[in-house]
Amino acid sequence: MGKRRGVSPLVATLLLILISIAASTLVYLVVSGYLTGNVATAKVGNTQIVIDAASCQANKCTVYVRNVGSEDIPEGQWALSIYSGDRLVDTSIANYSLRSGQINMLDFSFAASIGSGSYKLKLTTPTGSFATIQVKIP
Repeated sequence: MGKRRGVSPLVATLLLILISIAASTLVYLVVSGYLTGNVATAKVGNTQIVIDAASCQANKCTVYVRNVGSEDIPEGQWALSIYSGDRLVDTSIANYSLRSGQINMLDFSFAASIGSGSYKLKLTTPTGSFATIQVKIP
């Protein structure tokens, strides 16, 4: 048998570093997507919203919403639905408009109290565009 040489220590070290960087990048992408929650949006016409943040208590939710579309959202009825598998609560507020690029805080209250747990919020604009976000109620 002839002389067979293995991989040099320098090449082996470089390969391990590259594999580590690739693995850590993959883990970061998975974890960062998981921790920020699953956010979904739907564009209707030229209006589109994004929920920047949301917090809820037993009978109240505060939602920070931003209009990322190219058109203003006219004054009208905003609807909030809360899901945990099936729909639990629907509520709405009226007389809010949102200019393109503007961020607004919307306060929603419910007649019934919601128990603690993880919930999905769906906010729908007067034009029909919507966004969702995961929240935890303590």
